[in-house]
Amino acid sequence: IVGNRVVTTMRILVYKPTEYITARSDQWGRKTVIDLLPDSFSHLNPAGRLDYLSEGLLLLSDDGGFNYEFTHPKFQKEKEYILTFGAPITTKLIRGFERGTELSEGFTKADRVYQISDTSLQVIIHQGWNRQLRRMAARHRYKIVRLIRTRIGPFTIDGLNPGEWKEISGR
Repeated sequence: IVGNRVVTTMRILVYKPTEYITARSDQWGRKTVIDLLPDSFSHLNPAGRLDYLSEGLLLLSDDGGFNYEFTHPKFQKEKEYILTFGAPITTKLIRGFERGTELSEGFTKADRVYQISDTSLQVIIHQGWNRQLRRMAARHRYKIVRLIRTRIGPFTIDGLNPGEWKEISGR
C-alpha cells in the first residue's frame, strides 16, 4: 500500500517464438515480445534476454525487484535449455559443456548436461551471458540449430506454445 492506494505488480511468463527480439520496441521494426501481449501490458520489462533466433521462456514484469532477482548473477537462478545440434552429439561435446570453456567474459560451464536424443541435450546453467550456449557449442565446432529455454528458477514454459503467455504470482 502506497498512500491510500494499493500498488499491484504484474508478472507474466511468455513463450518467445524465434524471430522476435527481447525488447519493448525496435528501431528497425522487427517484432518484439511486447507485440505478443495486450496493449495494457506494454509497460512491462523483460527480465533477461533471449537472442533473435532462440525461443522459450521469458519473464516480464513491472516489478524492478523481481526483474533484478531473475537477472543479476548473484542470485544464481538456474536456466534450463533444450539444445538441438546440426550433427550427432559426441561424448567430447558433452564433456566440453561439463568441464567448461573460456569465453570473453570469463570461464563458463554447464551445471548439468543430459543427452535426450542423438542430436539434443538438456543443459542447465546459472549464468546468462550473451549467446553463451551458442558460443560454447561453437568452441567444440558444433552449431545449435534450435535453442529453447524451458525454465528460469521455478518458472517453466509447461503448457505454453510459442507466442502464448500467462500471468504468475509470487516467486
